Amino acid sequence: MERASLRSLPSGVLRLILDFQARRNLSGNALADVRGAAGRAVAVRDAILAAVPGREAEAIAAALAAGHPSGAHQDALW
Repeated sequence: MERASLRSLPSGVLRLILDFQARRNLSGNALADVRGAAGRAVAVRDAILAAVPGREAEAIAAALAAGHPSGAHQDALW
């Protein structure tokens, strides 16, 4: 986006754009998933449906990791 057009955006929209650009390259962030939001959601749903009862959390973790082929991940904050 050109600088001249950035100046014409409302400050809230500009903040959202800058936030997206900052988070899309964070390891393990949903915005960095190569499948996109819909692909990520479908992968998680399919993992839950195919999981052995009681092992859903592991299946979800594997599905989320598959969207980051570099193997990068972000540890939980709490």
